[in-house]
Amino acid sequence: MNPTQLLTQSRVLFVLAITLMSTAGISTAALAGDAKVYVGSMCDPAQGTDVSNVNRNGGIFNNSNNPVLVRCPIVRDITGSSDNSFNGPFATIQLQRFGTPPSATTQCQMRTYQANGNVFSERISCVTTSAGDFTINIAAVPQSPGGAYEISCSLPPLTGLERYIVTE
Repeated sequence: MNPTQLLTQSRVLFVLAITLMSTAGISTAALAGDAKVYVGSMCDPAQGTDVSNVNRNGGIFNNSNNPVLVRCPIVRDITGSSDNSFNGPFATIQLQRFGTPPSATTQCQMRTYQANGNVFSERISCVTTSAGDFTINIAAVPQSPGGAYEISCSLPPLTGLERYIVTE
């Protein structure tokens, strides 16, 4: 083999090694803190009889005089026992109260399920407010390999869930 061929093979191997190292670095960084934003209109009333009590104009809003429980889906893409060094998924839920209603408490919870469908863990968070935009944060919820996640909120009258952000 002549020196030119050796030099060309060395360059090819060098470029291949650099490409592999850079790809490994990107994929590791891309997995850290994987957050997804969901529009509130993805949520559904837990009771079919409450469908007429909600409005889905850019979110899900309770137009009735009674609290409405809504359930919100979450796409889980980290299905193993590792969740990027977090202690499970955590969520930020952005809500709004309309008009000048009396003060009311909005309660949201995040549940994690086992692969067999049984509840594995849950965290509940509440905020009491009278009007305007507000946020409910739910701390990391322990997760089970292969299980699912769900957020549910009890929306008082004149309250809407605009969006929710889940970080794995």
